[in-house]
Amino acid sequence: MMQFEEMKKILMQTDLFKDLPDIEPRNMFYRRYKNGQQVARIINSRQCIGVVASGCVNVYSIACDGSEININIIKPGTVFGICSIFLPNQIEAFLKCSKDTAVVYLPREAFLNMLYQSPVLLERYGVMCSEKIQALMRRIEILSMQSCRCKLIHYLFSCEKSGEVVKLPCSKEQFSKILGISRSALFREFSYFQREGLIAVNGSRIRIKDKGGLAKALYQ
Repeated sequence: MMQFEEMKKILMQTDLFKDLPDIEPRNMFYRRYKNGQQVARIINSRQCIGVVASGCVNVYSIACDGSEININIIKPGTVFGICSIFLPNQIEAFLKCSKDTAVVYLPREAFLNMLYQSPVLLERYGVMCSEKIQALMRRIEILSMQSCRCKLIHYLFSCEKSGEVVKLPCSKEQFSKILGISRSALFREFSYFQREGLIAVNGSRIRIKDKGGLAKALYQ
């Protein structure tokens, strides 16, 4: 059983809560989920924010045809559920863990009390919500593209900074779902880019060797 101090440590190590003076979280609890289970955001009729303590959670939206669209991956140390904290209803998405997962929960009322007590936390909350909006806008832009090649190149460019290696956030099969393309199409594009000397792939790490050539491939 996870003790209070352990839950507090997990919460206070997140980017949202770390190094906050004189802030004491209250009424925290945790839940464990098996691989494939849906992760709750409302527990005992209480809206909560959560922190993934271990494991991995995928966030899905449901398309009009009933298909699942993977819109985000929540890894350990990441807070979720904050964007709808002031809304009467939850944002329409569902969470499902891709491996056995533990989640630390903080009830909405306890989180709001912390916000009201700490201007620093309130500012961080606003920044984090803005960052999430920007990330969703990038996801929408990628999903709206028709070409598998455009989606992959756009993703690589959005993640690549000053020649750094791009590290995929998950397996290639899961990554294909994030881009909204088939696994075979993803591997076909990777093979083409490597054959043309545009990228080098080593497991989940991708190094862009020819950024100009990759940009030209957008229009081929």
